[in-house]
Amino acid sequence: MLEQPDVKSIPEGIRVHACLMLLAWGFCCPNGLLVTRHFKTEWPGRSFRKLKYWFTIHLLLQCFLLAFVIVAFMSVVVQLTGYSKLTKLPFSAHPALGFLAFFLTILGPFHSWMMITSTESRRSLFRNFHLCFGVLAHTLSVPLILIGFNLPTIGTGICSSRIYSGMYLSSLMFYAITEVVLEVVNYRILSKTRDLREKFSSTGLDVERVRTQIAHDPRHAKERAVEVLIDKPPVCDTYSSFRSQGIISKN
Repeated sequence: MLEQPDVKSIPEGIRVHACLMLLAWGFCCPNGLLVTRHFKTEWPGRSFRKLKYWFTIHLLLQCFLLAFVIVAFMSVVVQLTGYSKLTKLPFSAHPALGFLAFFLTILGPFHSWMMITSTESRRSLFRNFHLCFGVLAHTLSVPLILIGFNLPTIGTGICSSRIYSGMYLSSLMFYAITEVVLEVVNYRILSKTRDLREKFSSTGLDVERVRTQIAHDPRHAKERAVEVLIDKPPVCDTYSSFRSQGIISKN
C-alpha cells in the first residue's frame, strides 16, 4: 500500500500540471468533440460575428486546451528537470505518452488553419487529419490521467487516490452516455428532415432553409417558417405537417 503524503508535500509544479491537464483533457477536449460532432446540424444558421455557434465554442475550448497543455507541460518539465526517473510500467509510459499527446495537441491548430485556407480537395484531407489526431490525443489522455492519479513517489511524493480515478471514470461514463443520447437525437432529426424532404420535393420546398430559419430565430419559429412557406402551395397543409412533426412549435 502506497503511503499517502500530505497534499502540501506535492510540489507546486506537479499540482499545476495535474490541474491544468485535467481541465484540458477532462473538460475542454470532450466538450469540444461533442459540440463539433453534434451541433453542426442542431444550430444551422446560428452565428456569432459571422462564425457558427458550434465553431465558436469549439475554437474557444481548443484554444484553452492548447494553453493549458503548454503551461502544464512547461511546469512539469521545470519541476522534474529531466525526462523521467520512472522505470516500471505503466508509470514509465506516462512521460512518453505525454510527449506524444503534446505533439498531437500542437498539430491541431496547424491542421485547422490548413483546413480553412486550403482548396476543397486538400480541405477534406486536413479535416480528416484534424479529426484523427484529435481523437487519438483524447484517447491517449485517458490512460495518461489514470496513470497520473496513481503515480508512485517522485522525489517528495505524489498523492495516489482511487477516489480521483473513480471520479474521472464517472465523468467518462457521463460523456459516453451523453454521446449516445445526442446520437439518437441527431438520428431522429435527420430522419424527420429526410422524410420531409421526400414528401415536399414535388412542391419545391427547401426543407433545409426552413430548419435554418427556425434555428436562427427559435422564439419566432412560426413566423420564420411561414416566411419560407408562404409562396409554396399548399401553405396550410405544409405548415400543419411541420407542426405535427415537431419541427415548429404549436404555440
